[in-house]
Amino acid sequence: MFYMAERKDIDTIAEIVRETISSTYPKYYPDGVVEFFLNYHSTDSIRDAVDAGGVYILTAQGKAVATGSIKDNEICRLFVLPLFQGKRLGSYMMDKLETLMMDKLETLVFGYSNEIRLDASLPACGMYLKRGYKPVSFESVLTTYDHRLCYFILKKTKDN
Repeated sequence: MFYMAERKDIDTIAEIVRETISSTYPKYYPDGVVEFFLNYHSTDSIRDAVDAGGVYILTAQGKAVATGSIKDNEICRLFVLPLFQGKRLGSYMMDKLETLMMDKLETLVFGYSNEIRLDASLPACGMYLKRGYKPVSFESVLTTYDHRLCYFILKKTKDN
């Protein structure tokens, strides 16, 4: 089941995010970057996103296993629990989020883009590239311990 999150779901979303970052990201990033991601995706920031709307949850086998968000013309905070990775649930979430985003882009007023944008962490970058997203820029942020977070900004146009 795919549904829009409510305030009662904040702890569930935070757990999906924390478990995914803590289990998957150390394989790609040093400790300072993992800490950065955990702080960036804090329960408070998740609460703010849920209150603003556009945060979604996917359940499988009666359990919340993935989450993703849309904000303006951006897809963000897409996480799938490690136990459920490799089962196409991330792709399913992207299908749903892209459909919602494309519907939204069709109804937006003048001044908005006709493209979907996202920041791609190293673990997810391959999936986004396979889905037709194109690199716009490569970014780098200095975190604690002089560790560097490296990621791509990707976009996909409505016509893509």
